[in-house]
Amino acid sequence: MSLAASRTRIHDAASSLRIAWEQTGESWRDEHHRNLGERVIAPFQQTVRNAESSIERMTETLTRIQRECS
Repeated sequence: MSLAASRTRIHDAASSLRIAWEQTGESWRDEHHRNLGERVIAPFQQTVRNAESSIERMTETLTRIQRECS
């Protein structure tokens, strides 16, 4: 699997989680929901954004290396 495909899969999975989390917020509106969002969901989404950014940089680096070596 390519880096681009991996990035897409990560992005799609994180988007599905975000949508599901927002939907649970429509009926689950207590302190536990808020705490879970702050302690788990938000940091996870930041980690996903960091991973996507890293994958983009790796893809750019590999593309440059392939171009320079050919």
